[in-house]
Amino acid sequence: MSNRISTSMMFSQSVSLMMAKQAKMNHLEQQIATGSKITSAKDDPVNAGAAVGLDRTLAALDQMKLNANNVQKRLGLQENTLARINDLMGRVNDLTLQASSPTLSAADKKTVGTELNQIREGLPSLANTSDGTGRYLFGGTHDGDPPFSQVNGKIVYSGDQTHRQVEVGPDTYVKDALLGSEIFLRIPTGDGTVDGSAAAGNTGKAVLTNITRDGGGGWNGQPFSVRFTSATQYEVVDGTGNVTGTGTMKAGDDLVINGVRLQVAGEPAAGDSFNVQAAGGRDVFSTLDNLISALGTDTGTSAQLWPRSRTSCRAPCVMWRVPPSG
Repeated sequence: MSNRISTSMMFSQSVSLMMAKQAKMNHLEQQIATGSKITSAKDDPVNAGAAVGLDRTLAALDQMKLNANNVQKRLGLQENTLARINDLMGRVNDLTLQASSPTLSAADKKTVGTELNQIREGLPSLANTSDGTGRYLFGGTHDGDPPFSQVNGKIVYSGDQTHRQVEVGPDTYVKDALLGSEIFLRIPTGDGTVDGSAAAGNTGKAVLTNITRDGGGGWNGQPFSVRFTSATQYEVVDGTGNVTGTGTMKAGDDLVINGVRLQVAGEPAAGDSFNVQAAGGRDVFSTLDNLISALGTDTGTSAQLWPRSRTSCRAPCVMWRVPPSG
């Protein structure tokens, strides 16, 4: 018995064979065009899955590279901005030294005050520096609006207290900027641990130009005062008003008392005193406002004028011991 194959069946088989060969040819052409052996998951399910995972990893690395470039730009802009502010604060320091001179006339003090006021007026624009993409450098994560504004004559901060953490590598994050509140509003006074100031009633020409902890002894953190009984003799008074020691100040020598080193320039009057206490924080805007106000009234002695600014600007200008950005 012979098997008969109809003409239609032969035609169908031929068409199917042709379509299969055409599909294979198309697949080969796609492989050649893409340079990839796997053009769909069914070609190699195992390796196709690995390829998808690799694509995701490469995309993540590309994003991290982009993040790193953006962070580098922002940190570079931040560095330039802080350098400009530091230059201004250096000028403030020079002007403060000039203004504290007992020989400066009222007209000269007014000139100094005018320049200080110009610096003060320009600081907020630097504090509100933008990165060029609509984000402000010093606003924390709330960086869509200027972080500093003037309200009733005072500069206020409207940014937040959260650093933006940016992923620049697998499980590696960096801060893309410092907080404006850290830079401008919480400036460490003194050396960051101990600070000093002249008493408000001082009448002599002595000024406290620097104060630090002394390496030869540890300061216990308790406040005390150095009270002069003459131009060269002084007594040490603790926080409760008890005299705990006496000494003699020699021209050109620092005073080292209770683990604290004080540099005093000029001649004190009997009854003048300098207070030592724990360092705190102060904002640069109000410090400048106070200094400008003191110059405007022209009623302060050198000893009274200098402390209004020395906690933020002293050579070297300690206010720009900026917190680390990493």
